[in-house]
Amino acid sequence: MICGRVGRPHGLDGTVVVRSESDDPARFSRGVVFWLSDGTTRTIRTVRATDREFLVRFEGVDDRSQAEALQGESLMIEASARRTLGPDEYWPDELVGLAVESVATGERLGRVLAYIEGVGQDRLQIEWEGEAVEVPFVKALVPEIDVEAGVVRVNLIEGIIPPRSEER
Repeated sequence: MICGRVGRPHGLDGTVVVRSESDDPARFSRGVVFWLSDGTTRTIRTVRATDREFLVRFEGVDDRSQAEALQGESLMIEASARRTLGPDEYWPDELVGLAVESVATGERLGRVLAYIEGVGQDRLQIEWEGEAVEVPFVKALVPEIDVEAGVVRVNLIEGIIPPRSEER
């Protein structure tokens, strides 16, 4: 699971800017270990929070050129290290790939292609007759999710989905 992304270097001592993608601010604390895409790990030596991001210095990263080499890397943790979710909470990566069915008819509509975080509202991008359609991720439109069964049930309303092929 991705918890953050390494941005530009900050100064000359190996510090980098990290944009958090975690809902747990304690995830960025001294001693926390992250996996990188190449399979190596990095341990936080020091961290300082700003209003929008973290300034992080990793063990073994001691100058600007080493910090530049980390730019663009994703900081990941094992799925087993995630916090326990509450009712009606889901990990976005667990939703992608689930089957999408109509609440009204039980008809299989497609599958979840992506989870899109929005400023005002998150959306599920679903496959609908070969097209990608975005459905606001709200209880009225997505009332039922069963990750174990691999299905998301949606209420389709006019204006959200394009007309069926035969109606065009």
